Amino acid sequence: MAKITKISTQRRKERYNIFLDGQYAFPVSEAVLIKYRLAKGQEIDQATIAQLQAAEYQTKAYNRALDYLSYQLRSVQELSDHLRDLDFDQEVIAQVVDQLKSLNYLDDQEYANSFVRSAIKISLDGPQKIKIKLKRKKVPAPQIELALELFTPQLMLTNAVKLAQKVQKQAQRQPQKAQQSKMRLRLQTAGYPAEIISQALEQVRPVVNPQEEYELLQATGQKLWRRYQHQINGRQKLYAALARRGFKVDDIHNFTQELN
Repeated sequence: MAKITKISTQRRKERYNIFLDGQYAFPVSEAVLIKYRLAKGQEIDQATIAQLQAAEYQTKAYNRALDYLSYQLRSVQELSDHLRDLDFDQEVIAQVVDQLKSLNYLDDQEYANSFVRSAIKISLDGPQKIKIKLKRKKVPAPQIELALELFTPQLMLTNAVKLAQKVQKQAQRQPQKAQQSKMRLRLQTAGYPAEIISQALEQVRPVVNPQEEYELLQATGQKLWRRYQHQINGRQKLYAALARRGFKVDDIHNFTQELN
């Protein structure tokens, strides 16, 4: 048996040093000190010392978890991975996770719901892209699917239209066909379903002045022609290059006929 001969406070808040038989033995948190009712003059055996150290180890893991959660919500797996990176063992991680769940500090469903609500408000990502991001966070599939129900078709259409308008503005100096292709591709890569994409493109139609589009074709065509005019089948290559850029077939034909 060993006797607690001194309990001193550390500079760190709510931390204490335990001295046994006149020698420094180990530190404890205030939570452990209170839980085990440690006091000067108390005698403790090796088994109790082991319990104190195990409790202190778990308290340390718990406090690190709270620090990690203080910045933002985390998924269960994110928190577990964080504690694992800090070299806490799996048994203690499981205990900390259970404790935080019981206090509603850790909840994958609430995490997924919050993630989806934030994505709807601050990004123009579609549901499929949001789903992929939540999978990367290692949120279980059932919680993801339930959270995505918050992203209603009406909200999807609203955000899809905003994204299409953004793309159209960026591509406004491009041919009408190119604008439409860019909008469709961007909506697809953002993860919107086909029916929402079709509805959004019905609302956001490219507006191009025919004269301005033909002038753009002429400028682009003259630049490309300098590249192809001395090549075999140069006119065919020019025609194909302009078609890939979304210019109208009739306009391309007229332009190539104008070339000397």
